[in-house]
This record gives sequence, structure tokens and C-alpha cells, in this order.
Amino acid sequence: IILEMIEKMVIHNERENFNYFIKQYTDLANIILASTDFKHNLLLWNKEAERITGYKAKDFIGGNKLWDELFPDAGYRKNILSLESEIIKHKKSIKDLRTEIMRKDGKKRIISWYKVPYRDFTREITGTLGFGRDITEQERLQNEILELNSKLSLLISTIPDVIFFKDKKGKYITVNKAFCEVAHKTEKKILGLTDFDIFQPETAKQFRNNDLYVLRQKEPVVRIEFIKSNKEVFYYESYKVPFRDEDGKVIGLLGISRDITRRLNAEKELKLSEEKY
Repeated sequence: IILEMIEKMVIHNERENFNYFIKQYTDLANIILASTDFKHNLLLWNKEAERITGYKAKDFIGGNKLWDELFPDAGYRKNILSLESEIIKHKKSIKDLRTEIMRKDGKKRIISWYKVPYRDFTREITGTLGFGRDITEQERLQNEILELNSKLSLLISTIPDVIFFKDKKGKYITVNKAFCEVAHKTEKKILGLTDFDIFQPETAKQFRNNDLYVLRQKEPVVRIEFIKSNKEVFYYESYKVPFRDEDGKVIGLLGISRDITRRLNAEKELKLSEEKY
């Protein structure tokens, strides 16, 4: 009995020392550290957790009232805590668990968690250990980008000019509605194709030569290009510019083409009229 008591004391001291080491280490790190037992009682809440949420560890350690504050909606709180229980039950970790918390000042933040089962020194799972990052600003920026892309897509789709993006091999990555009407194909069927898959050889060769010039010179160009269709010829004034990645490397080209067939025909008729009289 005495040996068992000593062994338990050693395990207890090792656990306390381990928790102390982890807390001291993570207090210096820019991450949230939270540990709970199987009853969702808070065992560990580091300095970053206090800074992000506004709630002090001394006010909640040993109990489970913190979750009422962080997740005031009862249904939402129940779902989050059930996931904690699943981690213990199935002995599996959860990556990128995103939760919306309520700070002490009433402001909302979004936290991305990496949750793992917590084992004591007897290797028994007794709770969970979570590492969290405040990704509120990241989420806001991503939402703004999505909204901007949505507006940009809507704008591109309604512009009457032909707009397209090709990679360096000449494969279409993005096209707008006007391009689809010219090619007589849906966007789904166009993406991944080259000009030689869509247009007559003479037209496709012309497009490719102009594209290669842009890619080689790495500068914008304006060209008058033509498309032959059903014994008719349509002329386009095309503005093509190299498209670069974040490192400045050219990865393709962006093109905007405007149908100038009527204008050229009108100029031709005017010239003939002037010559005649």
C-alpha cells in the first residue's frame, strides 16, 4: 500500500511538473494553449489565451464555466463540447477546428484549433489538449477577397469585350461570357483547351504567335486579330499583357479583345466612297 501511495505521488508530481513546463513554454509562444479533463473542466489556460479572450485562468481553472462565456449560445456550445468528448472517446485528433468565441469585452473572434487527446503518465487518456490561433483577421481578408472575386467575376461576365486568361502553354484558364459566345462553346468545354482546339488553324496560329511574342518580350502589346467563322471574318483589337505570380515570374497572359469589325468596314466604305467621288 505504501509503495502504491509513493507511486501515485510520483506520478502526480511528474504531471504537475510537466504541466508547469508546458505552461511556462507556451506562455512565451504566440499560441493559445487549453487543456480540459473528460468533464470539460479547465486544467490549463495560458497567457495568450488570456490575452485573446480577456478571461483569466485563475477565475476558471478547475471548473467548466469558461465555456458558458466563450460560447454563450447553448446549442453551439453543446456541439463544441461534444467534439471534445469525441476526441477522448475515439482517441483521435482534430485539425483546423474553427470556433467563434465571445471575448470578455463582447467582441467576437475566430479561433482555429488543433485538438489532441491528453494522456497522463500512466498513458491513460484523461482529457484534451488544444493549440489555438486567432485567425479573425485572416478570415476577414479571405472573405473580402471572395467578395471582391465575386464582384470581379460578375463584372467580367457582363462586359461585352472578350476577356480571357491563358497559361504559358496557351491553355485557357479563365474566359468570360463574351468569349463563350464567340467560340460557340460553354465555359466548361473551353477551359483547358488551346486556340487550335477551338478555332480554325489559320486563326489559331495567329493567336499563338501573338501570345508567344508577349511571353518572350514580357511586355503588353496591341494587335488587330481576326476570326474566320461561316465564311465571315471578324476583326478584334486585342490587348495582351503578361500575367505574373507573386515572385514576378510570367505564368501566362491576360487578354482583352474588342470587336471592331463594324468600325473597320465603315472606314473601308468611307474610303471607297471618297475615292469614288
